[in-house]
Amino acid sequence: MRHIGIKNWYVGKVEIGEKVRSKFYIGAYGEQSAIRAFHENLNFSGAEIKPLRHHMSTEQDVQWMWRSPYQECSCDYPEDEVMSYLNKNLALFQQLKLHRNSIKDLAVIIVCYLEQSDRHRGYSISSDLIKLLADVNASLEIDIEPLIA
Repeated sequence: MRHIGIKNWYVGKVEIGEKVRSKFYIGAYGEQSAIRAFHENLNFSGAEIKPLRHHMSTEQDVQWMWRSPYQECSCDYPEDEVMSYLNKNLALFQQLKLHRNSIKDLAVIIVCYLEQSDRHRGYSISSDLIKLLADVNASLEIDIEPLIA
């Protein structure tokens, strides 16, 4: 087994029927005042805000990010876990709707970890998840990350 440098997860090669190593989070991006207001009004346990300096073109143009806590996926279908999580946290969506006009970008991000030899599968995104994300004008991003040996 190999150790990856994220949350001390231990993983092996992916075989058919094995769990996909993945997690997801919700991210909101925009100006500092909008992100701080969203963070303070939402009061979502474990969420954090931070400046994104790599987007900076001038000192006044710093973008800020609000990020929900990472949710580790426990099944082969992280897209299904995203839908379940969002349905369980409808209060979050109400706040997203209230603040959406002041937030520049909003996304649900699924992060999958693969070794170079792993075979990756496709994702089936349900129309229900698409409708839920469209309701708050949010995107769905799927990032594939290599495992750190």
